[in-house]
Amino acid sequence: VKRAYPGVSVLRKDFLIDSEDIDISYRCGADAVLLIASMLDAPVIERMYHQAIDLGLTPLVEVHDKNDIGRVRPFKPKLTGINSRDLSTFRVDLLHPVILRNSIDWEADLVFESGIHNEEDARVAASSGFSAVLVGEAVVRDPALIPDIVTGVEKGRENPGFWSALYYRKQSGRPLIKICGITRAQDAALATELGADLLGFIFADSPRKVEAGFIRSLGKRKSGQPQRVGVVVSNVNRDAAAEAYGLVKEGYLDVIQFSGDEEPDECYCRIFPYYKALRPRNELELEDISSFHSPRVLIDAFAGAERGGTGNRIPLSITEAAAEVGSVWLAGGLNPDNVAEVIDKIKPELIDVSSGVEASPGKKDHEKMKLFFSRVPGV
Repeated sequence: VKRAYPGVSVLRKDFLIDSEDIDISYRCGADAVLLIASMLDAPVIERMYHQAIDLGLTPLVEVHDKNDIGRVRPFKPKLTGINSRDLSTFRVDLLHPVILRNSIDWEADLVFESGIHNEEDARVAASSGFSAVLVGEAVVRDPALIPDIVTGVEKGRENPGFWSALYYRKQSGRPLIKICGITRAQDAALATELGADLLGFIFADSPRKVEAGFIRSLGKRKSGQPQRVGVVVSNVNRDAAAEAYGLVKEGYLDVIQFSGDEEPDECYCRIFPYYKALRPRNELELEDISSFHSPRVLIDAFAGAERGGTGNRIPLSITEAAAEVGSVWLAGGLNPDNVAEVIDKIKPELIDVSSGVEASPGKKDHEKMKLFFSRVPGV
């Protein structure tokens, strides 16, 4: 390959296990080598790292968990990759690199590895602070994807990332907390004070619906404050949804939650960033989660034509099945009386509460809010 394309940088992306592999890579014309921390003992990977540098090669050091980070921290690799694919199970989680990057405490260019299949995936990675993406099989199978992925990286660098900012807030031992259906400034202020990670504002037919002017009156979110979510049902309330998209672009909202019947390919073309909310009626409908490109999908209780805020709970069988699929974002019927039990059984990554902490629709009960937070483990 190097003889055919001498002007192209070549990475030996392989399972290298000893010093001889580094020497062979150099002699065959590689410009860079991949060192996978989970495969190598700490002294071995450090020796191979420095050997590569001495030969003029660039080592890309791949980590997948905190143990890997501990192995490589002594030599602080300047080019560090985080693999979204767990090599023991081959499960891909696009947010795993975003979460793990917070544990890298040295200066490095970060490479997002695996799981990139389209412009949107690349944009998630680049907007989350990654300098580059490492893409293999997807573009080998379909080289026409390359321009889209390059575009995604370029777009991602234009704006700070919702996903990285959200997971920077994630505290060990407790789920992320979203307080939804906020219509009053005093309720937003208390949720912020209590430690909410997201505030939800409804832009759809609901007693909790808000107008754009209310969001603007709150001012733009300051550093350290909860992320702001605009909840839309885009196929029904098109004008209200368009208002919410505009607020994202203006910087008053951080993300859109699609709670309507949006198809997987409709969401990204409307706004970025976003995530999807689904209302599965049974375990089989959980298969719809994998059809959406957003890194996370919120599951809510099915209640006919009503979209959230009903107080209905999702059957335990569905939430347990969802937990087997991946990280769970959970809404539906949460309140101070059941939140601790739900967290203990399901261990959701995010919990979303609205009517469970209200005095009346759209008006939060401050004592219920305080009680809710006090019963979330780890708060």
